[in-house]
Amino acid sequence: SIYAFPREWRRDQNVRGKPLRLQQERFEKGLGVAAGTGLTFTNDGDYTLFTATIGIDAGRAAFGDCEFVIADGTEELFRRRMRGGEDPQFVKLPVESIKNLTLRVEPGQGGLDLSDDANWCEACFLELDATE
Repeated sequence: SIYAFPREWRRDQNVRGKPLRLQQERFEKGLGVAAGTGLTFTNDGDYTLFTATIGIDAGRAAFGDCEFVIADGTEELFRRRMRGGEDPQFVKLPVESIKNLTLRVEPGQGGLDLSDDANWCEACFLELDATE
């Protein structure tokens, strides 16, 4: 891959500063990042789940090719390749024993990474009651 210039991640917007969109759906909350970005979050509560809806931002049309990765330190918990135009994927991972969770987006296969605008929509830690 030929990498694009690094871009800052954005909260509640895609990496270009526009609304977060996956296919036809718009999301109010989430993280917009470019390929090559990694963000680490501390599970400093009694959170038991991490959830997000992931995909390539709809503004990139059929372009974009990224690997979404969720890791606990060096151990990968989740990896999914997503391409522009694909349906978003809902991710749900148990995190009760995880202290630091890293969300990474890696470049996909070949080409310029100018369209690798990845969205972690509605990404959040959840605390579920033991009775649920």
